[in-house]
Amino acid sequence: MLPHKTRLEICQELRSRHKYTPVLFLTAKDTVGDRVTGLDTGADDYLVKPFELQELLARVWALLRRPQSIETSTTEQHLQVADLELDIENQVAYRGGQIINLSEKECQLLAYFMTKKSGLKTPLSRG
Repeated sequence: MLPHKTRLEICQELRSRHKYTPVLFLTAKDTVGDRVTGLDTGADDYLVKPFELQELLARVWALLRRPQSIETSTTEQHLQVADLELDIENQVAYRGGQIINLSEKECQLLAYFMTKKSGLKTPLSRG
């Protein structure tokens, strides 16, 4: 159980602030009505306990494969990873004191890669 707010209230708040953030309910609430309410509130997926770890991982990977809008994948217009900085609004990157003007597509791709953690590999990662 969650203190002070229900899972549905938290989901609604998250959806209002971060439209494209994946939401997966892990819950013991297993009626059809519970699942429909969770999905209608904004959850992308709903998994009832108990569940197999393989199924959970498959569902998480499925959610992460979905494309996101660059505009909503970050609340900032300025990103930084190591010595690489990106000004999304002005479509300019900075690295090592050098200014790199970008096309709209280049800026979108760079922002996408800077906001994704897909390059990280963990013992549970696939592929």
